[in-house]
Amino acid sequence: MLRLFLRASKAPIDQLYLSGGSSPTAYPSAGDGYLTSDGGKGNFGIKQIAGGIISFSLTLPRDNFDDSAGGATAQFSGLTMNRLNGNAVSTGVNFDSTGDFRGVSLDPTQWHEFWITIKADSTGVGTHLVSVYLDGSTTATNLIVTAGDGDDFTGTPYLAMGGSRTAESFALDVDFFAYKIGAEAPKGKTPQTTTQPPRFTSIIPNTGKVVITWSGGGTLQSETSLSGPWVDVTGANSPASITVAGPTRFYRVKQ
Repeated sequence: MLRLFLRASKAPIDQLYLSGGSSPTAYPSAGDGYLTSDGGKGNFGIKQIAGGIISFSLTLPRDNFDDSAGGATAQFSGLTMNRLNGNAVSTGVNFDSTGDFRGVSLDPTQWHEFWITIKADSTGVGTHLVSVYLDGSTTATNLIVTAGDGDDFTGTPYLAMGGSRTAESFALDVDFFAYKIGAEAPKGKTPQTTTQPPRFTSIIPNTGKVVITWSGGGTLQSETSLSGPWVDVTGANSPASITVAGPTRFYRVKQ
């Protein structure tokens, strides 16, 4: 399970010094995302020892593979990942590879929380089933993908954050990321129970007695003076019928 809280940055950033460029250029005011490349490497990647890598990138419509040379742009806004391109680890899982595109459409320049689980694909169509739970939802977008063959540490499983292409700029704001072994779905937030403090709802005289009703639980107490000491009224539950005794008596409910 992978949990991310991030956005493509639109904050003021120093000018870009692009690979192969002759002079600095202004950082894009609409943000600068990333395209998964190099055998499935993206902003965040999960690499198995021998099972390939699956990566996730925040992508904006203007993104391309070489900011200096230009070229075809992404024309997509959202969270992108490996393409579906067969049921074996493949190099052809990048944003511009053949196969079926895989992404979740959203505005990547806004803060989003991604809770992502990755399991082996049991259908035989791809290699893995990716489930994306967005912004606290307990309902997933399920996508079958193909793991890539990109590998920076042979024989070692790892979690990577960054970008692999020198020619492609990007900028992210990352609040936190975390992982847990296993494909555990979010359980949602437990509704909070609001406890109301005790309060009197009615006090009714009734032939030498007074009927006191209150809500919120608690223990009824009485005293002849506000300064106390207060004494519990034995066996009194709301509504309580109390015999009038003496000229003055005060009541309160203790929680």
